[in-house]
Amino acid sequence: MKTTSTNELERCFARGMLGVKLHPWCHNRFLSYDPYERTFAFAAKRHSFVLIHTYNEPDVATIDKFAPLYPDAAFIMGHSGGEMSAIEKVVRVIKRHDNVFGDFAVSESMEGLVEWYVQTVGSKKMLFGTDMPSMEGRGNFCRLAMTEISEDEKRDIFGVNMKHYRSSDCLENRI
Repeated sequence: MKTTSTNELERCFARGMLGVKLHPWCHNRFLSYDPYERTFAFAAKRHSFVLIHTYNEPDVATIDKFAPLYPDAAFIMGHSGGEMSAIEKVVRVIKRHDNVFGDFAVSESMEGLVEWYVQTVGSKKMLFGTDMPSMEGRGNFCRLAMTEISEDEKRDIFGVNMKHYRSSDCLENRI
């Protein structure tokens, strides 16, 4: 018999849901929590994505562990690691796995961080995020709009990447 969470995922995807968002901190769980792994398997089966709030090095390490196990799921690291101590690990994980992306819902940021990510992993591996409704989205919008990257790179991050991702049956034709 299927678990309740799997039944709920199937119901939501049947109604048009495109991906899953996990917030381990709010759930008071680690990313290695068994029901999360069932969610990764479900997303892989559907060639879908899982947006995961990543706040620290252990979160990033867990995505590094699961990404190769579920290559048909896309893992989006919300906050791109969150803590400044995790960002170099985020870059290594994004580069290591075709199915891992970062997002710019950056709670903790320093000047030049957006440019650094784009220079380091490329604009095709980064997505725009706001973290709404938890945070006001205008700050993240302005941070990206005013950053010193090309207009094409901004377009990639603001929506071209996700539009491409959605129109290509998710991971069957990766970015």
